[in-house]
Amino acid sequence: TLLLTLSCAGAQERDSLSEAYEDLVVCMGDPSIPFEKRVQASRMLGLGDREVIPVLIAHLDDARPYNPSYREVSETADADREVPSRVLTVGEQCRSLLYTKVFGTVRVPKRARVADWLAWWVRNKDRSLSEIQDEAKRAMAEATGTEK
Repeated sequence: TLLLTLSCAGAQERDSLSEAYEDLVVCMGDPSIPFEKRVQASRMLGLGDREVIPVLIAHLDDARPYNPSYREVSETADADREVPSRVLTVGEQCRSLLYTKVFGTVRVPKRARVADWLAWWVRNKDRSLSEIQDEAKRAMAEATGTEK
């Protein structure tokens, strides 16, 4: 599979998909790995199935640098003003991947955002990914006032 093509931190030798996902998160924060490979690891996590969710949740506080030259884009920023770069952490990237996996986007209204991902997972761990995503779509619709 695509997941097993990345030869990084032993991902090819793992017994379970969760362990392979864990290895990919490790790759994202390994400064000895070229940034392009770390991006590839992130993309592969983004393609992951339901099993990737608890792995991403476990790394939300991971302070290792993912992208050391990240430039934050603000919708309210002045286009003529240089936005200073800052380090994007592995935990922040995992949060973005979670929102994309669950909600289909990182741009989630505050009212629909998940305050406690661990508690959220305890409530949702027995549901299929499609059920989780359907519920997230309903929450987004409620938060934006577009529910049918």
